[in-house]
Amino acid sequence: MTVKRDLPDLTRTALAIAAYDEFDSRFDEVVNMNTLHAVEALEKLEKLGWEVGHAFGLDTADRNSIQTCEQCIRPGFKVPGPGCEESFVRRMVKLSQLRIN
Repeated sequence: MTVKRDLPDLTRTALAIAAYDEFDSRFDEVVNMNTLHAVEALEKLEKLGWEVGHAFGLDTADRNSIQTCEQCIRPGFKVPGPGCEESFVRRMVKLSQLRIN
């Protein structure tokens, strides 16, 4: 028997992905400045990726462990390349936005 569950409101997750994508779009510019900035930029990108997992955990706390989401969920590439699919969390945000709109 299949149980139908409503999609959660992933507003926090969508905002976290937007922040990640905004920084990622400037990543090459920041990294090209010097090596020190590259290390800091990578750390910032990882923190923003963690924040996506954290937001997804909060948005889906009724069905997922927040700690597991923090460890496992990352946004992946905004535009996947050949042979790569859009990440799970990006697909979930799109589906939840269809429900809202």
